Amino acid sequence: MLAAGGKAQVFRGAPGDITNLQAFAVIAERAPETPRGFAMAADKPHRVAATLGSVIYDRWMRFPLPQSLKELSVSLCRAAGISTVVGARTTWTAVPGWREYYFVRAEAGSPQGGCAERFWDAILSSGGLGHLPLIGATAASAAVCVAGLVTAPFLSDAVWRGLMLLLAVVSAALCAAGEKRAQRLYVAEDPREVVLDEVAGMAVALALAGSGGWAIAAAFFAFRFFDIFKIGVRWVEKRGWPGSIVWDDLIAGVYAGVIVLIPRVLTTP
Repeated sequence: MLAAGGKAQVFRGAPGDITNLQAFAVIAERAPETPRGFAMAADKPHRVAATLGSVIYDRWMRFPLPQSLKELSVSLCRAAGISTVVGARTTWTAVPGWREYYFVRAEAGSPQGGCAERFWDAILSSGGLGHLPLIGATAASAAVCVAGLVTAPFLSDAVWRGLMLLLAVVSAALCAAGEKRAQRLYVAEDPREVVLDEVAGMAVALALAGSGGWAIAAAFFAFRFFDIFKIGVRWVEKRGWPGSIVWDDLIAGVYAGVIVLIPRVLTTP
């Protein structure tokens, strides 16, 4: 609950008086009635924090495969250390049947609805990829790589790199322009639905790495590694610069591209 002056209040049940509230959220299984003087600002699945490993494990164990095969794969992941390194990462997973309903004062206006909002949602979520559970960022990065693979045979390496760089610049500019709108649209400071920043970072990595199937594949895995673990780039998120949602992805893209580029340069006759 956001009370007057921006102070947060948490109510176990319905608050007795909402007169002084500027905004509030309701977590429920069904849409609540909109109070007089308020407008619904957003409607999102209710998510709780969990480790990525626990989420994948639960979904994998429900997969229609022999139990022995699933247990063997889990044991192999643990033996390889994957469950410790990757699985420890915190993610947000939806609670089935429960949603979050956000209400704001009617005079503040609602960020939902309208052509402009649908346009920005399509752009910032990269055509809806950002709405995919768990894999939105990976899917957006993969989409850039697929586009690169499709266009590479028809373009020279220099033109192809220029096209990837143009994609990175345009995507980064749109991220910066839509950052504040995204926070209102998705009711979050760093919305998980926004994956256009991954498009920008992946495009930078490809522009540096160059065309070629192996180079694109290597750049993809390197970019996802740096984007997930943010080695040496977390400080960018704390700078408060405009477009802060995309700076760390651009740097991760530079890291990934350089790592792939250096061996190619050294092995070129």
